[in-house]
Amino acid sequence: MILGDVLARRLAELGVRRIWGEPIPVTHTGRSAGDAGGRPDAPQALTLPAHVPVPEADLAVLLADADGRIGEVDGHGRLGAALLPDGVLHLSSRPGGTAAPRTVTSAEELLDALVEPPGLLTPATSAIHLDVDLAMELDDEPVPTVAAERHTVFTLDPSLADLRIVVVVGPGVVRAGGVGGLKSLSRAAAAGVINTWGRRESSVGTRLGTSAPSASSGVTWSSAVSPTPTS
Repeated sequence: MILGDVLARRLAELGVRRIWGEPIPVTHTGRSAGDAGGRPDAPQALTLPAHVPVPEADLAVLLADADGRIGEVDGHGRLGAALLPDGVLHLSSRPGGTAAPRTVTSAEELLDALVEPPGLLTPATSAIHLDVDLAMELDDEPVPTVAAERHTVFTLDPSLADLRIVVVVGPGVVRAGGVGGLKSLSRAAAAGVINTWGRRESSVGTRLGTSAPSASSGVTWSSAVSPTPTS
């Protein structure tokens, strides 16, 4: 096992699908196998990021920015990644974003920098200067020395503590494939959903498990989540 294997696997865990620009040295490609000893704490197999050669560093950064996404249906986003000729790993979900590189000089420092990188919940960019040999042989699996922290993305003003939040949606949510994300939002915000119907069939309500209205248009309260006050 080399440090490049550890980095590639961690990037896969962060949802990185492609490495634009320079390659990360790995001892195998495709799926990252779990521990051969069958230990219960062995890492699960992951699809490692594919390498896409890009000779221009600026273009690699733009492509990485385009790859990044914030919170998807399961509540997690993915980062776009580019490895530049000067040894800087660019991670981003914010097109045009810039960041001062953080220099790492050991496997542990590298994993610490990737414990909770910016860009998964809100659009952001980070950069890591890899002052370490990714082809370095490792005797043991390195582990980070810090733990992830939960961060509040936003809070309501205390004066809005009794506010009832409702989400109003229409059939376009179904056409855009956004029903899963709507469910996640409704659960996270403890918010009810109001369905506005533009057609007799193919509606948000049917996908969320609510009964269809008798008329071709109207409003229905979704039973997927009971509306409760949130603060």
